[in-house]
Amino acid sequence: HTDLDRRALKRSAVRGYDQGVLAAERALPFADGSFDLVCVVDTLHSTADEHGALREILRVLRPGGIVFASVPAYPWLLARREREAGARRRYTAPHVRHLFGRAGFKLERSTHANALLFPLIAGAKLALRLAEMLEIPVGAPSKRRTRVPWPWPFNSILYGALSLELLVSKRFDLPFGHSIAAMV
Repeated sequence: HTDLDRRALKRSAVRGYDQGVLAAERALPFADGSFDLVCVVDTLHSTADEHGALREILRVLRPGGIVFASVPAYPWLLARREREAGARRRYTAPHVRHLFGRAGFKLERSTHANALLFPLIAGAKLALRLAEMLEIPVGAPSKRRTRVPWPWPFNSILYGALSLELLVSKRFDLPFGHSIAAMV
């Protein structure tokens, strides 16, 4: 995997993922056609030049290779806290199709994800945006994380919901959700 942040690579190495490479998205240190599979998970939304990043991914992908990408959905959910953590944008399904097509990819499949949990997530995000607009402090200003650790029973429920959604999304594209998954 690649990352722009040395600290993130060190955290990964501590967890046993020690093959990380420090690299910018527009200058991947790999030869043309190096990979059969490239996963781009929740990174494009933080990239200054998403088109350039996708063109670079296309360069390192072997002909006939697969790209799996996941991006956050719905620009109206972008909160200041996300922007402070480096997010630049959220996406709509038509934007994802256009973006990949413009970069030279043939989009095989695109579907929303996190649909079952979307009402809860959207409600929380909108509440956060409202608090930001009203300048109500939410959490410590130094904290950039938007994730909340959940006790074990909640994790089991969330895992079950996502597993059920995966079964459905294998056959049908989901019309809404917190994320958009694309495969080219």
